[in-house]
Amino acid sequence: MNETGDWVQTIAVSELDENRPTLAHAKGIPVVLIRTGGEVYALSNSCAHMGCPLADGLLEGDFLRCSCHEWAFDIRTGELWEASEIRIPTYPAKVEAGWVWVSPQEEGG
Repeated sequence: MNETGDWVQTIAVSELDENRPTLAHAKGIPVVLIRTGGEVYALSNSCAHMGCPLADGLLEGDFLRCSCHEWAFDIRTGELWEASEIRIPTYPAKVEAGWVWVSPQEEGG
């Protein structure tokens, strides 16, 4: 793992299939990476409901649906579709030099 400032190198962008959640780690934090519509998003891998792994979930548009109890989180904001006051952490992500980089500092935190 390589680090530059607040950014941590995670996986090669070639390992990240379009519209398929992929598990990665940024400084030991398990994150779900999602590439869709030319953007890369990074979210906590833990559902706000019972901690189920979101990397096993299904992407439906801009929402990642947990495979355990079907809670759906907006991949852009981390907010639960049915109740925006419930959210999971999201992290800044970027693609650079063929790698996905994630800042382990939670967005808005």
